[in-house]
Amino acid sequence: MPSPAAPGALAVPNLRGSGASNTSRASVESNYTIIKELGEGKFGQVKEVLRTGTKQRFAWKQVTSEKDPYYKVELEILGNLEHEGIIGVVEAYTQEGVVDMVLELCKISLQFDIDSRFEPAPMGGKKQYVRPSSWDIASTMLQIFSAVAFLHESQVAHRDIKPDNVLLSTGERWKLADFGLASRFKSGSYMEEVVGTQPFKAPEVEKGYYTEKCDVYSTGVLFIALATGKEWWRPENLEDETAKEKAIALMAPETWKDLELGHGAWEFAESMVSLEPERSHAEDALQNPWLVRKHSGGCCAVS
Repeated sequence: MPSPAAPGALAVPNLRGSGASNTSRASVESNYTIIKELGEGKFGQVKEVLRTGTKQRFAWKQVTSEKDPYYKVELEILGNLEHEGIIGVVEAYTQEGVVDMVLELCKISLQFDIDSRFEPAPMGGKKQYVRPSSWDIASTMLQIFSAVAFLHESQVAHRDIKPDNVLLSTGERWKLADFGLASRFKSGSYMEEVVGTQPFKAPEVEKGYYTEKCDVYSTGVLFIALATGKEWWRPENLEDETAKEKAIALMAPETWKDLELGHGAWEFAESMVSLEPERSHAEDALQNPWLVRKHSGGCCAVS
C-alpha cells in the first residue's frame, strides 16, 4: 500500500491530456474560482471551478494523503493514460499531505441517470423504472467497455467500477472516473488486495486472488442495473431467503425475455458475471453479438 506523502510538493510526471501540467496549489487556488460543491467522496471533496479569464469549467478534487493511501497510484495512472473513455486530469499537485487534482468536468453519474428514470406508476404505488432503449444501453456499454479494454491492455485494473464512477462528459460520452482503487498488474499474476464496492465486487476479490477480469464482473452488475433498475447480488452471498429468490429471479432468462432487449441480452449479462475462468475478457465483451448488433442497428456510431 502506498505511503502518505511527506510534507512538501510532489510533482506528478508525464501528465497528459488537454493542457495538462504540474502546478502549485497556490496556482490552482489563484487560477480557478469555485462555482459550487459537487459532492464529497470517501477521501475528500469535489468542487466545480471556473478557470480565470475563460469560460472553461473543471472539477477540482482535493483529498488528504492521510485518508487516501492510494493517491499516488491514481495520479500516476490518470497522468499517464489518455483515452476518450477515461476522465482527463488537467493539473495535479501534492503538498503538505493535501492532494489537488483539476479534472475534466462531467455532468452526471450513471447512478444519477438510473435513479432519475424511476417514474410514478399510472395508478400510484411503487415507482416504475423506465429503462433506456436497447440501443442506448448498448451504446453506454460499448463506451464503458472501450475504456475497460484500454485499461486492461495498459495493464491497469480499475477495481471499483460502478454507476457512481461512470460519468457523462459535456461531450455526451460516458467516462470511467475515480481511480482511487486502481492498480497496475502483470499479465499472468494475481492481485491480492480486497477492495471494491458491493454488490459490484467480483467474488474472487473477496478471496484475495484475482485478475483484471474483476472489472468485467463489475461492469456486468452495472449492465444489470442499467437494464433493470435493480442492483443484483449473487444469491450465495445473501442470507435472507426472500432476497435470494429475488436475486435468482432477476437473472432468470424469462425475466430478461420480458425486458424485450432482444435475443442475447441475458447471455451477455451472464458472460460478464460468470465465475472465472468462464467470464469474458473486456476485449471479448466488446465483440459480444448482442452488443454489436444492438449498437450497429442504431442511428449513431461511437468513435
